[in-house]
Amino acid sequence: MGIMSNRFRSILVIVTGVLLSLVALGIVYLAVTSRGQDPGLATSPKDDSQTQPGSGTDLTLLTLDTPSSLELVVDEPSLAIQGSIRQDALLTIGNDIVEPNLEGRFSHTVGLEPGHNLVEILASTSSGEKNSLILAVIYSP
Repeated sequence: MGIMSNRFRSILVIVTGVLLSLVALGIVYLAVTSRGQDPGLATSPKDDSQTQPGSGTDLTLLTLDTPSSLELVVDEPSLAIQGSIRQDALLTIGNDIVEPNLEGRFSHTVGLEPGHNLVEILASTSSGEKNSLILAVIYSP
């Protein structure tokens, strides 16, 4: 009787974990698609329509190069994030403020906990412009 109870608890924990991960991925999907972004691609292609005529200033606030997807399953305890931001923007990844180089390029590594991890990447300017991406990362050691 005690063995069945432990087995039932184990199955219940696994089923609950799967359901919670599906709910989390659904929330991320809805959040991303409600902003009109493609949930499968974290990078935003640069096009010439995003520059002011005659200024040569790129108006893209945040471009993510790696990872190439907003939903990942990894087997390493850390994740490298690279991309670029506009030079007048402040960048935070999770709770960390990230300093880009003079060209606006950044590279940052975040530590992951086993299981589900949500990593918010937020670029914002003093004028109130914001662009954020949320990475849903499953770390399976």
